[in-house]
Amino acid sequence: NNQTFVTDSTNLTDDYTRNKLRHKVVGVLKEINPAAAETVLRSGAILREDSRYLNAVAKKQYAKCQKGDALDVNAASALEPAVLQRVLREFAKNKSNITPDNYHTEQLCSLVIKGEGKCQLQGGYYAAITKHRLAILPYEQQNASFDVKMQTLDIEEYKKAVKINSLLSKNAIDCDVVVRSRMEGDSIKLKGRGTKTLKKLYNELAVALSLRAQLPVAADKTGVIWVYTAGVAERVAVDANTKKVLLISAQQLQ
Repeated sequence: NNQTFVTDSTNLTDDYTRNKLRHKVVGVLKEINPAAAETVLRSGAILREDSRYLNAVAKKQYAKCQKGDALDVNAASALEPAVLQRVLREFAKNKSNITPDNYHTEQLCSLVIKGEGKCQLQGGYYAAITKHRLAILPYEQQNASFDVKMQTLDIEEYKKAVKINSLLSKNAIDCDVVVRSRMEGDSIKLKGRGTKTLKKLYNELAVALSLRAQLPVAADKTGVIWVYTAGVAERVAVDANTKKVLLISAQQLQ
């Protein structure tokens, strides 16, 4: 059509990953191996063929492993890892309409190899093995309510109270807060520990899946500063400079 081409100005910057690869990586690869681009293309073609074959094998094995709404753990655990991963991803997708990411796929594989237990999946689902059968199930939301109380103390009052009950320091905060439930991406750095997402923290504390969305969480403008049963964030813990102390107490009502 005799149309002239137009150069995309963004191709000249390193703002995008594709450009960084083109400008900085491809050139170095070609210095090492002039046929680097052709090698990558051939490798990609081989990997696509391998993937097609493994997907076909996994489809056949999936049919053999499926037992009604569950998966036969004994049959699945005998599969090669590459096939097992594909079988479990397809099974989880069929039962939850969500294809598990690499992390949750690894969790499912570990569960099947172990032959027992449970693991949390995405989208409010979990996997559980019962009598050598793997099932993907939605967890039922448990209704729960909590009574949360806050008490403000002068530092001297706080010191006297801690002498009587040292556990008070776990819930003592040097700041203004709001109490809410967990939000997506919430994390906390507990005193003397590394930063963790609340999801991982709840896993460590073995908090029931059905309760996690309802447990009280205290936060300020920066983020989470206190988690029910876990304690207070290091950045707001009472220290030598604290003048007033906020004590939080919470009790599950049902």
